[in-house]
Amino acid sequence: MDGAGGKREKEHPADAMPSISARSSTIINGKSNASYEAAVRLLHKVNKLMTPMGQTTEFHDFVASLRARHKPKRNLMKLLDGRRGLESQRSAASPTATRPR
Repeated sequence: MDGAGGKREKEHPADAMPSISARSSTIINGKSNASYEAAVRLLHKVNKLMTPMGQTTEFHDFVASLRARHKPKRNLMKLLDGRRGLESQRSAASPTATRPR
């Protein structure tokens, strides 16, 4: 997210979501732990840009769709769950709300 495109992404991150989506999918398709870590770093940066602009819903919808597409990649799911703001909405819920009685 550096260079000329980086400024646009910082000022209007939602406009950059198609580009970010393509980039993250390309990185994830590397199918290695290193590529998953790179994708998670990219998503974390995007989350940090979108949150102050009140665009968390759009970002979380994007992450949810990414999780659905790449669900069989367990190591990727673990990395997403381990990064604040990228965890699944189910795991982000209150532990008492999800605990069976």
